[in-house]
This record gives sequence, C-alpha cells and structure tokens, in this order.
Amino acid sequence: MARAPKQRRLHHIQRPESRKFKGWVVQITRGGVATVRRFSDTRWGGREGALRAALRERDRLLRALPPPVLVKVRGTRNTTGVIGVQLVRRLSRRGRVLRAYVATFIWPPRSRHQHQKTFSVQKHGVRRARELAIAERRAALARTAQYERRCLQERERRERARGTEARADAYSLAQ
Repeated sequence: MARAPKQRRLHHIQRPESRKFKGWVVQITRGGVATVRRFSDTRWGGREGALRAALRERDRLLRALPPPVLVKVRGTRNTTGVIGVQLVRRLSRRGRVLRAYVATFIWPPRSRHQHQKTFSVQKHGVRRARELAIAERRAALARTAQYERRCLQERERRERARGTEARADAYSLAQ
C-alpha cells in the first residue's frame, strides 16, 4: 500500500520547537473547542515512538469527534456595502478614537500602488463622510476606466499606423 504524502500523514500533528518539550502535539478543533494531546520523546521511547503514538491518538480523536463544520465567513470588514470604502477607527497621538471613512483605489491602473483618501467623521459627520468616500471611490473607478479606454485607443492607433507602414513597404518593394 502506498504511503500518504507527509503533509496528509501529519495532519493535525505538529512538532513545536521548544527547549522544555521535545515531542509531538496533536491538536484538533471542533466547535471552537481545541483538543490537545502531547507525546514526549522521552516517555514514548524516542522520536519515532512518540510519532506513532501521536498518529494513533489523532486517528482515535478523529473517529470520536464530530466531523468539522465548514462555515463560510463573508467579508465582515466592509460595513458600508461599497467595495473599497470602509469605516476605520484609529487612535490619535493623544489617545482619542478617530473615525473616518476611507476610499481605497489603485492608481495608475495595472500598478501595485494602492492609494487611500480619508474623510473624517469628526469633520464631515457620519453621513457626509460616507458619501464623500463613496464618491471618491466611484470617481477613481471612472478615472481608471477612462485611462484604460485611452490606452486601448492609443494601442489601436499604433497598430493601424504599423499596418499602413507595412502596406507602404510592400508597395515600394513591388515597384
């Protein structure tokens, strides 16, 4: 029988680096509760013996515990309902909590330069700061679309010019 790959074979089993503990740790979490078992090298007759014991315990726990429940968590960081706009809370240097809506966008397009424009809730109020951030995000998306259209038009113009040059070259060679 073929052996399982090492990653799968040691699923739920780790060997932590520690001066105080030399051995293997089995850890399985179900329903937010972690079940942890430690297998010391000295108690189990060396590294291999401790690993064999950890594998047996892991298999026993997986049979005894209920199967994992996979919960798909939706993005909870964005509370505005608009992609790229979020409410941020930060501490000032004086320890006060500052709230602001932040519009995030990439400029120029196809770069990795992420820009943010911040609108203070203290300065503009909650509703106005949110509206300004949403407007800024939409304006940035419009600028991006306009930039993309210009790039596409420029590329098409260059390709047409190249095609005309190629035809002119072929015509001059024919004469």
